[in-house]
Amino acid sequence: MNRPGLCADGYVRLDFATLLGIPLHHLVSGLDDDPAGSLRCGSRLATISGYTEWISKSHPILTIGWDWFIASCGYQLTGKPRSNIMLIDSNANDLGPVRTEDLLIERLAHMQWQEATSRFITSRYI
Repeated sequence: MNRPGLCADGYVRLDFATLLGIPLHHLVSGLDDDPAGSLRCGSRLATISGYTEWISKSHPILTIGWDWFIASCGYQLTGKPRSNIMLIDSNANDLGPVRTEDLLIERLAHMQWQEATSRFITSRYI
């Protein structure tokens, strides 16, 4: 794959193997002001949820952000990630937003994002 570059539509196009080789670094995390699962009239359990944003130090910068909630087993991804990345196949054709989102979730599985997010949330809010 050639070196990724920023395209006119704002995406950075690269293949999945290249993405796996680019380290991502925690930028910021925060708590939601009104989580969707918040306590309502005592009928639901309170849920802590928020967001996290990660970037590369490569050029152009890759950005990935996603929402999370805290479950009994720890921080869990919710929904699909948001990103400036468009993954491409071996012929340099876009995989499309849905397939790219699915592969970004796979990329997140290779990261220790829960620990870094927890440390940041703890230092920011406690």
